[in-house]
Parts: sequence; C-alpha cells; structure tokens
Amino acid sequence: MPRLVAIDLARFLALIGMMAAHLLVGFNEGGWLELATAGFPSTLFAVLGGFGVVFSTRRYLSHGMIGRAIVGGLTRGAVVLVIGLVLDLLPEHPIAVILVYYGLAIMVASFLVLIPQLPLFVLLIVASVISPLLNFWVAGATEEFASAGTLDDSGPRQFLVTALFTGTYPALTWSIYLGFGIVLARAILNSNNRPRTALTWGGAAAGVWVVAEVVSRMQISRVAEDLATQGYGGVEEITESLHGSSFGTPYFGGWDALLIASPHSGSTADIMRTGGASVVIICILILACSRMTNTPGLLKPVAKVGATPLTSYVLHIAMTAYALAALGEPMYGGDYGRIYSMLSIAFWWQLAVILALGIVLTIIDRRGPLETLVSWTSKSIAAMVPAKTAQATQVAGGTDSLQFDSNGGNA
Repeated sequence: MPRLVAIDLARFLALIGMMAAHLLVGFNEGGWLELATAGFPSTLFAVLGGFGVVFSTRRYLSHGMIGRAIVGGLTRGAVVLVIGLVLDLLPEHPIAVILVYYGLAIMVASFLVLIPQLPLFVLLIVASVISPLLNFWVAGATEEFASAGTLDDSGPRQFLVTALFTGTYPALTWSIYLGFGIVLARAILNSNNRPRTALTWGGAAAGVWVVAEVVSRMQISRVAEDLATQGYGGVEEITESLHGSSFGTPYFGGWDALLIASPHSGSTADIMRTGGASVVIICILILACSRMTNTPGLLKPVAKVGATPLTSYVLHIAMTAYALAALGEPMYGGDYGRIYSMLSIAFWWQLAVILALGIVLTIIDRRGPLETLVSWTSKSIAAMVPAKTAQATQVAGGTDSLQFDSNGGNA
C-alpha cells in the first residue's frame, strides 16, 4: 500500500524537534527555539503514535480479528517499553527518555482503537479534564517516590505510579494524545477528500490551540499576581516558572490544573495547546503532500528517517550519552558552558548521522532495524491468536472505527 508521506515528514519534524529540545538547551534560552520545542515535539510524536496504532491494526480489525489486533498492539508496546528500559544501561545523560511511557501508552491505545469514533472522541475530552486532576492528586499522595518527573524503579508499585501518572511523559496523558491521533487518522483515512478533511480538522485544531493559549496566559497572569502578593517572588519570576516544564504533572490542582498550560504538565490547557498544534502540523503536511504521486528525491532520506523514528530516536539517545561520557564532564556540578557547547555541536553532527542513515535505508530499500524488530515480534505473537472470521461490522458496534481504504500504509 502507498505510504502517507505527510506522516513520515511529520515524524521527522517531531524527531528533530525533540533533538533540538535536548541538545540546543543553552543556545536560545528564553527565545523562539525554546518556545517552539517546549512540549510541542514530544506531543507531535505522541499524536503520530495514534496513527501508528491505526496503521498496525487496520488489517486485523477489517477482518474482525480483534484478538490479534489487541495482542499485536500489546506486544508492540511491550517491545518499545523494553527498549526504553535497556536505554537505562547507557552512560548518564540529562534526557528524559520517552520510550517506557510511550510503550505503555501504545498498550492502552491498543484498546482505544476498538472504540467507535464519536464515543472515543467524547471519552478523550472527558479524560483530558480528569487526567490532570488525577495526576496531581497521585503526585501529592506519593511524594516519597522519585521526583521531577523521573521513573522510580525501586519496586513495581513505584514504577507503575511514576510511569502512569507522575513521570515527565505519564502514560495516562500520552494515551490521550495517542487517542486523538487515532481519531484524526481515521478521519483522514476514511475520507473521500483528504485535503478538505485535513483543512477542516486543521482549522478546528488551530482554534483550540489559540483558545488554550489565551486562557492559559490569562490564568498564569492571575496566579502570578496572587503568588507575588503572598510573597512567593516577583510576578515576572513566577510567570517565567509557570511557562517552564512541570515534568509531567500540573503545578497546582483545581482549576489551575485545567487552565495553566505549562509544558509537560498534562493539564487540560496543555493537552489542548500542544495537541491542537500537533494536529495543525499534521494537517498542513497532508495538504502540502496531497498532490504528490511520488516522494521527491531530496525528500526521500528525510521521509525515510520519519519512517524509522524508533531507530533514529534510540540512535540519538545513545550518541548523546556516549558523547557526554567522552567529554568527561560531571553531569551535575560540572562546567555547564562546556556541556551546552558540546550539546549544541552534537545536534548538527547527529542530524548528519541520522540523515545518512535515511540515505542508506533509502538506497537499500529497508526499514529501520528496530522498526523491523517491533513489527516482526508483534506480528509473530499476534499470529498465535486463532483467527476470527467475523466481519468488521460486528466489532465495536459499527464500522466507523474500522473501515479503511487502500491508501496510507504507514505500518
């Protein structure tokens, strides 16, 4: 089946955005680059994960093989999670790796994809309101666990709490992002006029993005003034803090947990802001690529990198960890100027390495090795589930969540 090149290009942008957030941290502090990479790239990656779930399950669901779809999805998520755990063996580095959270979110999304379109959309809206309140409550009730968004692997309970609720990319919040990706993927794939559908969804998402941005800034201004009055610092200082990362959970509970869109807070406003921006980017790329019959030659390596996001991401993490180890500078308390300078240089040579990988994979016409591993493992284990002959119309109460045409095969 032909690939949706726009999705590969969007994955490339998400990957490069995350690399910039990790490596150019000291290059444009407080400027446009920091603003553009504060939560947006990782959210785009998560929303695109919903497309991946749809692509990987559509054949199973179209033939009524629900068991294989679920088992295949659970296996994909488990393999990604394990890869994330293996990355803990790398030398010390400052990057909060997404893969454990992402793997868990894929496992949750393996069930979300069974829900018809409208009920799923309503469920995601409700979850967007409840999840930040729940995350904040859990964070307050488990203060003895690892803080600042880190994973706590000291025990099963600690691991699950930090991975699901209080980590930098909590699986509960990321499951919502993947769910919205599922809804958008279905709308695009089931459409007889994809450009028009992309324009409609992109326009609506832009409106949601703007509303969330305006509401958040108003609420931040109000809270900053209140805290300054109570002696917690100056208004500008507090405002700057609230515009910074909150490492997975909202800074405050109640209405503030819903209305303040601090990056990586998982607040309702944060979900609307970054999720809306992600949908806008995806829809713009779908519009831009709508008339493409073939991928232009110069874009092929870029699209190939986007088609191998797991391999490229792991390569980026490994290169960063070993580069910092070679630098020989203590991660904390060392010469931060030297570290930041090395990281900013590393962005460019890592980009060159990843593009070179894209060129090689384009020439030999192969998938990335980790994508191959995940796909082969999930399909092999799913094949152990007895096939069903039931039609897709008998699944989940209707056809709106399961029918796909023959285009857009980004499995």
